[in-house]
Amino acid sequence: NLQSSAYSLKNTDFIFDILMDHYDIYLNGSKIGSISYQDTVYILSNLSKNTSYTVELRAIDYDGQVAYVLKQEFKTNK
Repeated sequence: NLQSSAYSLKNTDFIFDILMDHYDIYLNGSKIGSISYQDTVYILSNLSKNTSYTVELRAIDYDGQVAYVLKQEFKTNK
């Protein structure tokens, strides 16, 4: 489950609730980080005003394979 909530012009939280080995986070096609299965929030920061983004969450299983991919498009406030 991938949700977005804009808290400011430059930050968006993505919350996911399915346990895997870890998650890889991509912004507009570039990997920007990884988090453990225990982490449930990743905060995007330093986003530009009035800009469209695509965030991709790749869930990596215990065999190192991509189990599923979630994508969320959003646009920051002006």
